[in-house]
Amino acid sequence: MLFLIVSPAFAAPTEPISKTHTEIPPATDLAADGAWSKTTRKPILLYFERRECPYCVRAQRYLESVAQSRRDRARFRRIEADRADLPLIDFQGNPTHHAAFARVMKGTLTPTVMVVDGDGKPLAPPLIGLPDESFYSYYLEQLIEDGEAQLQHAANR
Repeated sequence: MLFLIVSPAFAAPTEPISKTHTEIPPATDLAADGAWSKTTRKPILLYFERRECPYCVRAQRYLESVAQSRRDRARFRRIEADRADLPLIDFQGNPTHHAAFARVMKGTLTPTVMVVDGDGKPLAPPLIGLPDESFYSYYLEQLIEDGEAQLQHAANR
């Protein structure tokens, strides 16, 4: 009898590698999202990813968790930086597509996460790449808090 012992690193994955995108919907109409932001005084979190980006898959797990717990504090939108076939209305109401919008927003290095106001202006420095994963959720929550603080500061002027 022959037994094959497989290291866990080579075993079949227990979860699918493909992305589900269940928690962070793709951006379709940022002008409408911008109007929501202006009305509610809450930031918009933009998540820039690419299809073949292994770091994006890992970052998305953290983003989905934060989106689940912070949905009342920000609007979450996904931008697929390598998809010229995905139409999008930008913050000014102009038709474009995800890839062009990512270039304009400097979100082509993926994963990139940024918080913006209702006009699409960044409220804090973007989170680029996947720094220390043990603190990534904290970095995301801090980004949302920084965006909220900037919007509150602007409202109190």
